[in-house]
Amino acid sequence: AALGVAAEVLFLRLLGKEGWGALAFLLLVPNLTVLVADLGLPVGMLLGLRQAGPAIPRMLAAAATAAFLQGTACFLAAVALFAWGVPHLGWDRPREILAFHPLSHWTLAFAVLPFSFLIQALQSQLLPLGMLRTFHALPVLFNAARLAASLAAGARGGDATAFLLAWFLGTSAVQAAVCVAAVRRRVPLRPCWDGALLRAALRRGLPTVPTTAATYLHRTVDQTMLRVLLPTLGPLGIYAFLVQQSDRLFLFANAVAQGLQARLTTLDAAQGAAATARLARHTLLWSGASAAASVPFVWILVRLAGEFPWSEAWRIFLCLAAAVQFFALSKVVTAHLLQEGMQRSVGRIAIGAAVLNVALNLLWIPRHGAGGAAAATLASDA
Repeated sequence: AALGVAAEVLFLRLLGKEGWGALAFLLLVPNLTVLVADLGLPVGMLLGLRQAGPAIPRMLAAAATAAFLQGTACFLAAVALFAWGVPHLGWDRPREILAFHPLSHWTLAFAVLPFSFLIQALQSQLLPLGMLRTFHALPVLFNAARLAASLAAGARGGDATAFLLAWFLGTSAVQAAVCVAAVRRRVPLRPCWDGALLRAALRRGLPTVPTTAATYLHRTVDQTMLRVLLPTLGPLGIYAFLVQQSDRLFLFANAVAQGLQARLTTLDAAQGAAATARLARHTLLWSGASAAASVPFVWILVRLAGEFPWSEAWRIFLCLAAAVQFFALSKVVTAHLLQEGMQRSVGRIAIGAAVLNVALNLLWIPRHGAGGAAAATLASDA
């Protein structure tokens, strides 16, 4: 977390709020592509790993091969779309937004897809394979690389956005290679294709895609709509920076919840409901305390970044910090609903929250800018 914070402050100082907003938007679209176009394959693999038995090595190899091919196909399709489709797009505003960023930037942003798909397929399998240290070391590696990128871009000068996108591409390639090497320490992993195993994984994972996509859309649609509904990138840069700081509050709340979650797996239904209530209270207590303690820390970060005043940021951050409390609580309740076999209810809640968030963003962003996006996030999380 400390490495990530340092990198973000340096990025903001290097790029300015307009440039940081442009970089945030360039990274949003590939991330959404990964979540939707993976067709639930990583989740399907995770659900079937216990039952695979001797077929585990072949399942992992087939899934990794399919993921890399999926990512490559998405990359080629995206480049073709942006090269030939965007100039002829019939809608003026989308064409203006997409054409605002050079094709070279979009190419670098989407070139990460083959590695992102591979990481998505293999990183989630590290815990079931018993590689806890590797699983937790990868985010540290990524944030250290981001910090190094910000320092290198500042020293290099020139097109800092292109340099950072290229650096992120290299970082993703290294992260994918680490995932492959880690899995190969436990099971043989060679490129292969097994249609039967892949179809079984897709059958298990495909039903989870709407819920996963709705959840991600709920967490990121505000940034996309800030880009679409406002004429400048500055509000998106401010908002993206503050979202990253508030998201770290969820990491703490989630750690508390995960530490107490074991109670739910050892109790019957009635006791499990009581344990869920206790878990929710503990999560909110610790998450609320961390949110209150984070306000002066974020004030210092805003001063260090020097791109916008605290008077412009504090309302946005307070809304986002309050939204984290509801989001953390929803994770606790979702775990209980899943244990009770109420997957459809979880999906309906996620889709409903995403739809509400879109509607409120359409209503409030034109009037209140980034503050309207933060208020929409708070209302939809609540």
